[in-house]
Amino acid sequence: MKTASKLDRIRPEDYFRLPLIGKDVMIIESKAVGDNLKLKWCKIIDETRNTFLIDCEGKKKRVIKKSTWFKFKLYGKIIKIYGDILIGRPEERIKKRLPKPYKVLW
Repeated sequence: MKTASKLDRIRPEDYFRLPLIGKDVMIIESKAVGDNLKLKWCKIIDETRNTFLIDCEGKKKRVIKKSTWFKFKLYGKIIKIYGDILIGRPEERIKKRLPKPYKVLW
């Protein structure tokens, strides 16, 4: 009998609460980011309330969370999250609840 790990039991709605520094991210759609960063896998190296600092092909860029769609590789799963959900300091996001109209997509 295979036992499920804690990460297997996390609901998709709770993925936005996980720590994101060091995780792989792809910018799918954004008005604030040029086409040179879209659809490339990058790594998050720092996070503030409103932005991510990402390392993409050796270049560090600051990306605004608001109005941006992200894809994350989190623990073997690829998840699509709207950036407005991620606004806030990482330590405060743990306590936050997912707003009703938003969904986390697989």
